[in-house]
Amino acid sequence: MTISHRSFASQAFADGIVSEQEVTEAKKIDQECYSAAGLDASWDIYGRETVEGANMTSNEPPSAKCSFADGGVMVMYYQMLLNPRNEYEVELRAAALTPLREHFSTDLVERLTGI
Repeated sequence: MTISHRSFASQAFADGIVSEQEVTEAKKIDQECYSAAGLDASWDIYGRETVEGANMTSNEPPSAKCSFADGGVMVMYYQMLLNPRNEYEVELRAAALTPLREHFSTDLVERLTGI
């Protein structure tokens, strides 16, 4: 990650919200990294990337560094979509699994979920 890309990530995270414009810029930064390595990347609506190209068979694939060339901005953006109020994830999972307690023993639910 270059200094300008670090600066981009710092600016994107400064207000605690990653905007659509910032995620678009992040994709551009990552794509430039992949293109420089002879690869092509695309992202689905959930932020999962697909990388294709001849260099994918090397011992150290460029995807290892390129997927975070943006400083993690895209990761944070999609995490914010999943959990916009930044709630504690264990509590969210526990709340989602609460209906299971009506049908299964507490012991079984705790063993299966760890909650």
